[in-house]
Amino acid sequence: MALTQRERKIAIGLGAALGAYLLWSYPVSGYISSRSEAKDKIAELQTKLDEADVLAARRDKLENTTLPFLVQAGLADPSMADSMLSHMLSSYSRDTGLTISASRTDQSSGVGASNNSAAAKGFKEVKAQVTAKGSQAGLTWLFWRLETTQVPIRIGELSVTVPKEGQDILNVQLGISTLALPPEGLAQDITGKKP
Repeated sequence: MALTQRERKIAIGLGAALGAYLLWSYPVSGYISSRSEAKDKIAELQTKLDEADVLAARRDKLENTTLPFLVQAGLADPSMADSMLSHMLSSYSRDTGLTISASRTDQSSGVGASNNSAAAKGFKEVKAQVTAKGSQAGLTWLFWRLETTQVPIRIGELSVTVPKEGQDILNVQLGISTLALPPEGLAQDITGKKP
């Protein structure tokens, strides 16, 4: 049976439409979707890379400013570092409206102390146990001030408790530490010059 010219054109059109549909539905649409997924993944990884670059730049800035700051501030004496920490916490108490109390726990010297990075580089670490009580907004402000302070501070422990449900009062216990320069001999080795 021979097809008429009209039937032949309809069959060719249907075959072309079916071929285009199959070509689009499998390789082309798969390529387009995998390409859009790859673009999304690249954008996500670029965001993570930018965040890592910012963090690395901040770390480099802090590494380059910590030792000169300690030398300039005269924190060769651990009692001076302890005093600076106490004054800073009392200032934060006034600024944030929190009730902050601190007690010095211990001091680890850099020579023969634990394996932390401060001791490994010969610094002394002055530690304090801090208790703060107040509103959530005040505690947020306190944490912001601790993060952006010029004094090198490390928060080792953090505990937040709610004394009574339904109130905006929180109790926070922090284990914080700051650095002090080692004795003169070690300070000379670290800085390369006499203190």
